[in-house]
Amino acid sequence: MARDYLAWVNAGSDADRQACDADLRQTCCRLARAGHEIYDRLFRPADDEARAKKVRKWLEHLRDRGEVESLELVLDGDAGVPWNVVYDREPDEKAFLTGGDAERWRPFWGILYNLAVSRKVDPLRRALAPNGFPGRLCKGWDATQA
Repeated sequence: MARDYLAWVNAGSDADRQACDADLRQTCCRLARAGHEIYDRLFRPADDEARAKKVRKWLEHLRDRGEVESLELVLDGDAGVPWNVVYDREPDEKAFLTGGDAERWRPFWGILYNLAVSRKVDPLRRALAPNGFPGRLCKGWDATQA
């Protein structure tokens, strides 16, 4: 995608820019499709599909009513998912290829939500913070590395 965008930005003529524009639109559509595939896989686990469907319906219901501003994902380990690219609706190919309205971008989680991703914290590793600090810190966390 970055390569197609740079080609579009650096196009030497209007004709070159129009040719690059078509490629960039195709690439954006493919990105939305890949993001939607990730979304589908998130809610299709092998171990408990019924629960996954229930969670998906619940989240979509909240999304559709505009009741979710931010989404915090607390994970066991590193899922290696590009969360900003997750696309939670079926992509509208025509909107991407013809340059439809900006709504085609909203289903990307990186645009739709204020995202936060973290790992679960072991409560046994908690330690009291210095006097006057209004919260708790985890042992082994180095604030200078953040």
